[in-house]
Amino acid sequence: MPTVTEAKLFVPFSSSHLVVLAVIVALCLLLYWQRALLQQPDVDRIVRTGLISVLLLQEAYTQYTHLAAGTWSAATVLPLHICGIAALLAVVMLFLRSYGIYEVVYFWGMAGAVQALLTPALGYNDYPSVAFFHFFIVHGAIVLACLYATWIDGFVPTIGSIKKTFWVTNAYMVPVAIVNWLVNGNYLFLCTKPMNASIMDVMGPWPWYILSLEAVGLVLFGLCYLPFRLTRRDKSPAVGEQKNWKNKKSL
Repeated sequence: MPTVTEAKLFVPFSSSHLVVLAVIVALCLLLYWQRALLQQPDVDRIVRTGLISVLLLQEAYTQYTHLAAGTWSAATVLPLHICGIAALLAVVMLFLRSYGIYEVVYFWGMAGAVQALLTPALGYNDYPSVAFFHFFIVHGAIVLACLYATWIDGFVPTIGSIKKTFWVTNAYMVPVAIVNWLVNGNYLFLCTKPMNASIMDVMGPWPWYILSLEAVGLVLFGLCYLPFRLTRRDKSPAVGEQKNWKNKKSL
């Protein structure tokens, strides 16, 4: 494994960053262009299972590597950050074809994972490090899972979905805050700002930056919802849920 001096410092929007972003965008476009093919039961089963496997294996890889290296700690390795929990919920969403879970995962995944893809905190983990590939595979898979549920399962978020996600997020903070207290962690950055430079640096001291983050979150949720509003695809969740549960096929 390379040392810090041997490893390459990740530079945002460097050639390696732009190439991997281009690959993820290409996969998203391919998903859209082939959506009719992917709705065929046999093809859907294969691709859906593949996405689920990637999302599960990435978490298993994370836990295994820390255990093997003796660096596992409940304070840092639990999948409790937004992208971590979104990845696990995306597995349940894809497996059950659950619109109720989709409402939350869509906004958590698209707002959180896209932001992470654009502003990765990778330190000395530029291409071709394992951490580089792991980071972009995880966050890319979250985005693909959200788009898969949208374009293949036919799920569409609504204004009500934004409200639901906002309150679920706030409710989720409570058990995470308890975990932070028990293990001396900083999940969701509820205790302090991240060490690397981030948007939180201009949001004031604790706890005010948490309130600012909630406002930013609502803005990001609104931006994620905007394409559906502009195309007038926002519809009652009950309709989408009933349609997809009616046509549900097992893996």
